[in-house]
Amino acid sequence: MLNASDLHPVHQHNMIFKYADDTYLIVTDIFSHTIPQELQHISDWAKHHNLKLNQSKSLEIIVSLRTPPTSAATFPTRVDSLTVLGVTFNSKLRFDLHVLNIIDKAARALYGLKTIRSHVLTGESLHDVTRAALTARLIYAAPAWTPPPK
Repeated sequence: MLNASDLHPVHQHNMIFKYADDTYLIVTDIFSHTIPQELQHISDWAKHHNLKLNQSKSLEIIVSLRTPPTSAATFPTRVDSLTVLGVTFNSKLRFDLHVLNIIDKAARALYGLKTIRSHVLTGESLHDVTRAALTARLIYAAPAWTPPPK
């Protein structure tokens, strides 16, 4: 989205992250009272740029390592897990669902590779398909999970 570069949060302590057509508003607990104003600002910005904020895709997740929050939902839909750029995490900032999803996709890819191998593909071609279908899934976003060298 070319015109997304001029979308900034109203309050300096809040953050907006944009990628392609996805926008993420990050607000810490102590500034949660600013959420309605931020959402109105985003909606107004979208209208000004002939865009429409898709309410059905607008989700709220509250990340808290302590007890679950009791505050009222700001969005129509509060979720316990969210997928951001292909990585799924939950409200406790755990990635169990992401790992299970990757394992499921890898198992399906392996089944497909076995079928392909038994019918037509061998050698370097099978290696290339394996790298594209399986290895890419397993290492997607791996640098984000690998601690930096000491």
